Parts: sequence; structure tokens; C-alpha cells
Amino acid sequence: MSRKKDKITKALKNKGYEVIKIEWTPIGGSPIMSGPEGGWYVDYESDIDGGTILGYNIQEVMDEIENLPIVENI
Repeated sequence: MSRKKDKITKALKNKGYEVIKIEWTPIGGSPIMSGPEGGWYVDYESDIDGGTILGYNIQEVMDEIENLPIVENI
């Protein structure tokens, strides 16, 4: 894994989540009236919650993880 994927995985595990999938796609152009394509795609889950994080850069992803609630084991 890359250092950035490791950083994302560690941050999610520290909050009690498990990574399902992490992908990076280079940012590129898009059709008219659309934003840029690409960036980070992160799927995660826990015993009670799950979701997806999208971000154009690692800082956007880390900010989203920081805003997630901490999941405690039941």
C-alpha cells in the first residue's frame, strides 16, 4: 500500500472503522457543466455504520475522517 493509503487506513481504524476499498484516480477533465473527475474514493464500515468518502486530495479525505464519530465496540 502507498503511504497515503496507509494514512487513511490508520485514521479510520483509530475511529473504529474498517476500510473496504481505497482507490486513487488521477484528476482530469470532465464533460461540460461537470466538475473534475478523479481523486480519492474510500469505502468504510463499522458494526453500526458505513459510508463513502470522496476527495480531490488527501487533506479533504482526512478532514472527512476527522469529522466521523468514534465507533466504540459494543
